[in-house]
Amino acid sequence: GGCWSQQVGSSMEDKKNAKLKQIESIVCVDDDFYENVDHNLILKQPNLMLDDFLYLGNGTVAKNIPLLDSHNITYVLNVAGHSVETGPDYYPSERFRYCEIKAEDEDGYPILSHFEEVFEFLEEAKRKGEKAFIHCAAGMNRSGALCVAYCMVEKEWELVDTVRHCFERRPVILTNKSFREQLIDFEVERMKKD
Repeated sequence: GGCWSQQVGSSMEDKKNAKLKQIESIVCVDDDFYENVDHNLILKQPNLMLDDFLYLGNGTVAKNIPLLDSHNITYVLNVAGHSVETGPDYYPSERFRYCEIKAEDEDGYPILSHFEEVFEFLEEAKRKGEKAFIHCAAGMNRSGALCVAYCMVEKEWELVDTVRHCFERRPVILTNKSFREQLIDFEVERMKKD
């Protein structure tokens, strides 16, 4: 019986590696790509990711309240903790709902351990017809991974399609390889539940 279970394990590994390659073919672009990207569009704006409701961006955008106002964003989800110098007192409380999660952009950091909290906060915004902005410092890895996971669950999309959808809207996401791997595991777990 032992041999058989190893084969199953290796075919799972093969599937994961194939999926990882697919994701990397989308997000791992060379330096030339970034020379041709409109940096103003990416770095200075909140990028609309989903349904005229969910935006993704960086810490600089998070600090720019007039810019958030111009997009009617009222829910701000900071997944970089104190490394972005905002905090609950930064935003006028009569207009904004703020949530802060202290996640690290490090290899092996369990980014999706924060998924439930992120999901609840974004669902509340959606239910109330509000617009939400999720960010970390660069708007690439921590918030990028959680945004992909949210879109996947919310839309019941397949992971590779979700990554493609998100990358088209913000072409700087998921440079942290371990976050890409965790998203694959996350999808496998979700399929087991269905």
